Amino acid sequence: MKTALRFHLCWLIFCWPALASEANSLAMGVDRYPPLQVILPNGKVTGENVVVTRALADRLGLTLSFTGDIPSNRCLQWLKEGSVDIMTGLLDSGEQRKHSHLAKGRVDAVRCTRNYGEFIVNQHPQYQQNLPMAQYSVSAVTPVYVGLSKNSRFTKRADDIARTAASMLEDGTFTRLIMEFQQRFPQYYP
Repeated sequence: MKTALRFHLCWLIFCWPALASEANSLAMGVDRYPPLQVILPNGKVTGENVVVTRALADRLGLTLSFTGDIPSNRCLQWLKEGSVDIMTGLLDSGEQRKHSHLAKGRVDAVRCTRNYGEFIVNQHPQYQQNLPMAQYSVSAVTPVYVGLSKNSRFTKRADDIARTAASMLEDGTFTRLIMEFQQRFPQYYP
């Protein structure tokens, strides 16, 4: 009996802080998509989407954790399942709305950055002869969203997250953070 009590007491002392911090951590699905999501050589995750989502989490009193570099389709599947709580840069579609609460987070004006296109071509030498760079001009802005999984343990805070994201968009926080990221990492903007 005393041994069981000691075990439970030790478990509470050593494991409770980890569980408590995990309970306040949003898991973000991340794939390599510079400059929106960048995985640095040291493994640190950054990028426009990441700095915006980190600021949103901070304002909500939460921390942010990341998946490894996984394909975007898997990120979306994990968002649907609730294995990740949040993704940013999502387009509004009927399919997204089935499994995500969408909160407008920022406006993205490009389909693919030149840097990301070059990254993909450089990772796959067989594409170098077959995929010429095409000129692209933006004729309209496309709103993108922060998606919170409907299966996330944070789904009860969906309205709070949406209000906070809208406030950050309105007060210019998202734009300021993106501009600061662009200044810190000019190599992602040819």
